[in-house]
Parts: sequence; C-alpha cells; structure tokens
Amino acid sequence: MRRVNSPNPQGFVARTNPVGEMGIFGVSDSLGRVAAAWPRAVCGAPADFLRRWINLLATTLVPLVATLAPAGAETASAMRAEAMDLCRFALFVDWPANDFKSARDALTVCVLQNDPLAPMVAREVVGKTASGRPLAARVVDATAAVADCRVLFMGSRDRGRREVARRLDGRSILFVSDSAYEPPLHPMIVFVVERDRVQFNIDKAAAARAHLVVSSKLLAMARTTNPGPSP
Repeated sequence: MRRVNSPNPQGFVARTNPVGEMGIFGVSDSLGRVAAAWPRAVCGAPADFLRRWINLLATTLVPLVATLAPAGAETASAMRAEAMDLCRFALFVDWPANDFKSARDALTVCVLQNDPLAPMVAREVVGKTASGRPLAARVVDATAAVADCRVLFMGSRDRGRREVARRLDGRSILFVSDSAYEPPLHPMIVFVVERDRVQFNIDKAAAARAHLVVSSKLLAMARTTNPGPSP
C-alpha cells in the first residue's frame, strides 16, 4: 500500500517507522547499551571480544530480521493514518445534493466486515462533522446494502469485495482501497504505503463518473491524480 512527505494544514501527515532509528523493538539500541556497559571479562572471555560479537549482532542480525517482514505488511501507525484520512476525505469531496434526504443526514464512512480499519474508523468519526453533516461509521458485509455509504473502504484482502463492488455502479460513493484497479474493482482513491509512509493516489475520472467533485486541495495532496483505465 502508499503518500506526501510534508505536513499540511489539512492534517494529512506522512508517518515514519522508528525501526530505522532504533532497530526492531529497539534491539539495536539495547544491544549497544549492553556492549557499552559490559564488564571487563565474563566467564573468562575478554570484554573487547564480547563487545565485538554484540556489535556484530546489532549491525547484521537485526537488519536481516527487518527484511523478513512480510511485503506490504502495515504497521499500526500506518493503519491509524489511513483511518484518519478516510474521515478527512469527506471534507474535500462534494456529493450530489439529492443523495441526502435532509440537511441533517449523516455522512457515513463504511468499512467491509472484519477489516482491521473498522474499529479505528469508528473511533475517528466520534464528534466530527463534514460540510455541516455529522460523520458516522458502519460495517458492511458482502450482502449488506451500501446505498447510505458515502465513503467505502475495501481492502485487497477483504472477502466479498467483488460482490460489493458490483453494487457500486451508478452510485455516488467514494470508493477507497489499498490496491489499484482490478475489474470489477475501480477505486477512486488508493492508499500507498512505503516504509510506513501513507500516501494516496486519486483517479479523477472514476470520481467524475460517480458524480463526485473532488476539491483541488485534496488533488494537490495526492501522490498522483492520473485517471485509471476506462470501464
């Protein structure tokens, strides 16, 4: 998954993993402190010899372990950033007025069932508004109606995403995902995560087909705004 490197007034922030500074779980830093404080000799082994072995572990084994992390795996901080961005997108998108029954209707952010973002989004919407409407969160499954969803996130590993995607045709729903176009999936915003930095791409053409107007401010924050493939 994928971001913008500089902070901005709207609160979209690139987040970095501290692994590069401290090592996984702080191992490099801890080993360094142990080496520095090691006694002159332990079990008859010279202290300098032991310190060299500890430094070797810190500089070779720890980076090797880091490379064994699953490709594309997301950290909790990256997922929290995505949850926040899902709610903030609502501030920069206009939906057709006739999509709402009244001016007090909530603007609902939906997440597919069992996706780990669901509880994070539920916490993010509490007490927040967009365009004068309260934000709400809802979990949907492959058979649930999506008509009242204004923002819908479906991850690449979510089950039932294809069934839900087929019901999006003709609806003004901002479809957000962590993977690019794959028929019948045609997300309008795609998260891109690189080294724990969360960015996003926007497909202007897909948004326009859904009768959604994306603010120029959000477009300026996007990594790319290239139109996706034709349906």
